[in-house]
Amino acid sequence: MIKIYRLNNQIKKYDWGSPEFAEMWMGTNPGAPSFIEENDIKTGLKKTELKKISGELPFLLKLLAVEKPLSIQVHPGKKQALEGFKIENKNKINLDSPQRNYKDKNSKCEILCALTPFTLMAGFRKPEEILASFSRASDEQNALIQKLKNIYPNDRAVYAPLYLNIVSLKPGQAVYLPAGIPHSYISGLGIELMDNSDNVLRGGLTPKHIDINELNRIVNIEPFYPDIMTPGSEVLHNFNVPADFSLSIVRGKGKNIKFCAEKPSICAVTEGELKINDLIFKKNESFFIQCKNKNAIIELNGNFTMFSAKQNLKNNKRAVV
Repeated sequence: MIKIYRLNNQIKKYDWGSPEFAEMWMGTNPGAPSFIEENDIKTGLKKTELKKISGELPFLLKLLAVEKPLSIQVHPGKKQALEGFKIENKNKINLDSPQRNYKDKNSKCEILCALTPFTLMAGFRKPEEILASFSRASDEQNALIQKLKNIYPNDRAVYAPLYLNIVSLKPGQAVYLPAGIPHSYISGLGIELMDNSDNVLRGGLTPKHIDINELNRIVNIEPFYPDIMTPGSEVLHNFNVPADFSLSIVRGKGKNIKFCAEKPSICAVTEGELKINDLIFKKNESFFIQCKNKNAIIELNGNFTMFSAKQNLKNNKRAVV
């Protein structure tokens, strides 16, 4: 039996976000868990934490609204996260302390798909490119440096555009950032899928806690430029990344779409209106699909854009039939 639960998600507001929100979290992370809404005959509308239905999900889906640059940050791999979490527990740093780097034992890699034109910095440039940048920066680099100076005039990290790659995405394009890659989101609206983790090491462009020694322990200093993934014109496109999660984009154009629902998944509508039987989901609404039946299929109708987050589907070729 297939069950579909409408999600009630928590909103996080940060200085870098839009007036409405900075992040909307969809998942079971204790930092801002989602709830499901059900009608109860005795009490009316009932809210239940998603985790009680789904168990602990291995991924976290977010909607991001970036109006000001985020901090330069790095996320740990599995071994690094285990070590860091153990050390901070030993040092009796509270989980909710601003000085805490590791909120959990999980690694954290992520994929970001642009919903609007999106700009980010990600990965170190090649040494020769860095030298050339310090000799003569491009107009793009100078413009971003000036933007960062206006926000953080006393932060040396404002010169990060000289040594980090500046990446521009068109709507629908995506990048995958492995653990250890320094990055900073600059502007745009996007949907982000990651391991179920809130571990972050910051290196600048923030008033929050910065731990340079720990950041240096986990950062990948090798040159890295993220591949830009562009979906084709097909109804469904799965972004193929080497992670324990999978992000797919589904684009409905008024025709019935058969969607594979055999794995637990969180789905978010980002454009239009989606109909599933008697359920209607509009822009910025989301739902959880629970099903343990192999070969289970649900029918999607309407004109919409939807993102689906699941455990890795690299061995599943039947996402849409």
